[in-house]
Amino acid sequence: MRRRTWILLAATLITVVGALAIGEGVARASVSSRLAESAPDGVAVAPSGLVLWGLVSGSMPVTLTVDADTLQRAIAGNLPEGQEDADIRDIRIDEYIYIDLVRESPIGEVPIEVAVRPAVSDGTLTTQIVSVTASGFELPVSVLDGVSLSPGSGLVNSGCLALRDARVEDDTVVLTADARRGC
Repeated sequence: MRRRTWILLAATLITVVGALAIGEGVARASVSSRLAESAPDGVAVAPSGLVLWGLVSGSMPVTLTVDADTLQRAIAGNLPEGQEDADIRDIRIDEYIYIDLVRESPIGEVPIEVAVRPAVSDGTLTTQIVSVTASGFELPVSVLDGVSLSPGSGLVNSGCLALRDARVEDDTVVLTADARRGC
């Protein structure tokens, strides 16, 4: 009788684990598809962690990957009024996010390269200026005091996502967030 009990328990356990694995696969595919449809062009969104647990708990960890072109459009579209003289020419992502821009000055156009680090502040994606170089000369970061090179809230739906972290990884910016129920 003991052997039969163990066989029955093992069979039940294998069935439950198999059902959970299949359920996780189906849920992951469904959630991945829905996240991809709601993400802006140039932003890849994928669930991380257990999707079934996220569905049950109401908050699911997700990873967003943003390419340089998308970041350039978001930053250029978020320049505050009065900063229109900063023309963003290019963005590349390496160890930092490097923003090549041209600013109007009394002596004409000045090419500037600004290195920024992505950060999350109060659930919003921001940037922290690390260095400023103009025509090959290192300038103090304070020259850009008051200049915002942040992508703003248009890059991610802050109503649905609570950003936790931002980092540069290879040639992309990787964001980690929690997706709320109903998004």
